[in-house]
Amino acid sequence: MERINSIIYCRRFEKDSETIAYSPAKVDEVANLIETKKTNNEIFVCLPVFVTSTYALYDLDANVTYGSNSYIVNNKPDNFCKFYIPIKDITLVQGADIDLDNH
Repeated sequence: MERINSIIYCRRFEKDSETIAYSPAKVDEVANLIETKKTNNEIFVCLPVFVTSTYALYDLDANVTYGSNSYIVNNKPDNFCKFYIPIKDITLVQGADIDLDNH
């Protein structure tokens, strides 16, 4: 069963639009990993994120149709892989509970 458990917002420069990465990792795990990497003065954090068949970040908004009481995931992500994200680019980590199979 595929689930999105955390949403990671990233922005390289202030005027850039945010890049959104969806992760199967629990939000507490992601937050703790980021905090540990910051404490150790590391530059990147390696996080599992959902991707398409071309290894582009999965875009949930582009693949969902909303109904009055439910939603339909038109195309699920093909897989997830480890992405190295610069820690200073992460602006927000949000908890989620999105079931990609049963909705």
